[in-house]
Amino acid sequence: MEVDDIISIVIPVAIIGGFSFVAYTAWKQARRVREMGLESVKRNEALFQSLFPDLQPHLHPEKLHEFVKAWRSRGPSAATHEWNNPPGFPGAAKAAFSPAPKGEQVRILDAAGALLTQFLLETHAEGGAVRVGPGKFTVNIQDAQDPRVRYWHPKREFKWSRRKGWKFVTPVADQSIDSDDRGTSFSSDRSSTSTAATTAAAAAGVAGLGGAFDGGGAAGSWEEGGAKGSESTSY
Repeated sequence: MEVDDIISIVIPVAIIGGFSFVAYTAWKQARRVREMGLESVKRNEALFQSLFPDLQPHLHPEKLHEFVKAWRSRGPSAATHEWNNPPGFPGAAKAAFSPAPKGEQVRILDAAGALLTQFLLETHAEGGAVRVGPGKFTVNIQDAQDPRVRYWHPKREFKWSRRKGWKFVTPVADQSIDSDDRGTSFSSDRSSTSTAATTAAAAAGVAGLGGAFDGGGAAGSWEEGGAKGSESTSY
């Protein structure tokens, strides 16, 4: 075999091998990013459940977004009525609506008529406001690809969107909880902050990752926080 023939074989093989190595490396990196994103989702869902036990198991921000979006598409009503199989509450048989001084009182019932949860539902420029006891959800339905929900309570808050994670603000033993893809750490701050920010590659494969944005029930910007008692509608 001539040298030119050998070269004509070796060079293409080397090029193909190089492309294969680059593609394999990129695939491994993408898989690692996705796995980190999944772990971040699990960790922050667990934080949500532990820090906000009074909202479990029915008042998840993504589910409330689904409910408020469907409610706004139907249009608020001033009359008493029922809604079978309400979106956002898979274990519920119906939602019973009744007029309230501000908005509508909603009772979520199971098939036997037992109460699962209840709240006051109001229209809002961004979509809807859901009041549960002293707490308030502000549900933004303006971006179908990136639903956003803020929750304010006198003692604790969170912000959520599908794309970028969670942010929790709550006092926990005079320490803050900071959660990211590297794990969970503690600081000496009195207010607790946990920000979950997953990458776009992870978000593409997982629904309900959560997210970062400006504005909140009693918080200002996502990154910095705002004055207590204020409400911003900017993003």
